[in-house]
Amino acid sequence: FFLGGVLSIRFSTSSSLQSVSVMSDDPIETQLAMTLAALSPEELAKLQPILQETLKRFEGATQYSRAVGDLCASWAWLDRVLDEIFEPILDCPTEQVACIRNENTEARCNMLSRLLHTINIPAEWHSWVDGILQRTRGELAKQRNRIVHDAWVLDAQTIKRIDKRAMLRKPGAREAKKLQFDVEHPETAEGVEQLIQYTFTVTAALRYANWANRQWRSEGRFPPLDRRWLPASRQTAQAQYLRSDPEDPFQQLFPVWPEGQD
Repeated sequence: FFLGGVLSIRFSTSSSLQSVSVMSDDPIETQLAMTLAALSPEELAKLQPILQETLKRFEGATQYSRAVGDLCASWAWLDRVLDEIFEPILDCPTEQVACIRNENTEARCNMLSRLLHTINIPAEWHSWVDGILQRTRGELAKQRNRIVHDAWVLDAQTIKRIDKRAMLRKPGAREAKKLQFDVEHPETAEGVEQLIQYTFTVTAALRYANWANRQWRSEGRFPPLDRRWLPASRQTAQAQYLRSDPEDPFQQLFPVWPEGQD
């Protein structure tokens, strides 16, 4: 195992502590390794369960940290695709969009929803694209913001996300509002990875919407809405993957949904 990428603790196949080494210029890390190396086999045997539990906790934190990094990368892609939708609607180049864009995702989605009313978009397309924008600013953006901006606490068994916002909430229907802050939420790497899949699904749908917008701008009409894309606007809808039609591989990709979602 590697703790923080610098402290190496090796166990034999029988799970007994075998060796401790360090590769670091940090005097504290070096001293820790020297202290562990100086212990007798009996002392190491007593220490072994504590070290194994510590390593297990840090391994979970590493998985969670990696998932949060992947979420940030996938959100950056969605963010870029969201900006690209402005170009065909406003009939302006990328640099002009960059000058007017709002950094806030909810504000940009609201602006795009309003702009949909200014173009000759078929009702079915309008309803579906607006649903995608609602899902982006609601379900996805809110979850992403909390995961990225909240504090994390590593507890003995779980990783907890701490919502630092101070808000007035009613604990019960007949109770007065109370101030709440530092609210704890258990979190897992799997939960973050699921949000990444939702983000991937919505990003792919926005790219399809942008392709249709460009078709309208260049040819004067929208193409028929491929009904295989319709589930993407629903909350928690998650495409398994994208594929092309074998008979026409150069057409737009379409999503393949888990059973029961299509």
